[in-house]
Amino acid sequence: MKKKKNLYLAGNLGNWRDGVVEKLKDQYNIYNALVDSRQDCPIHFVNDDIKGVESSNILLAYRSKENPDCPGMAFEAGVAYKNGTIIIFVDETAFPDPLIFSVAKRFFTELDVAIEYLKYLVDGDEVSALHKAIEAAKAGE
Repeated sequence: MKKKKNLYLAGNLGNWRDGVVEKLKDQYNIYNALVDSRQDCPIHFVNDDIKGVESSNILLAYRSKENPDCPGMAFEAGVAYKNGTIIIFVDETAFPDPLIFSVAKRFFTELDVAIEYLKYLVDGDEVSALHKAIEAAKAGE
């Protein structure tokens, strides 16, 4: 059995995280800062978030059109970039964040397509994973 990669969820505080965890829990060890970081004071959750990002192979950064402001996500993406972590960026807004876009390995405009990509990425072939995710999105239209 392959060792699971570690996936860090970065983004706003919405319930999108539950859906990602449900869909990817069999393929990844998922760090959800809302659950896995101490929330009692800022210094604790910032330190726990940094450790979570540093221990992850992949960071999924999600910026929704309903709640696009998320300065914590930019901070987490910066830590990920510094550590050589793969950044998958989903931005559903009309104007993607240029800083995160510039450091992302892959960019998507829909969370579900990024999730499909991550499912197929487990096998290690990025190009094949991208094609399969696009085909899955087309089939779901």
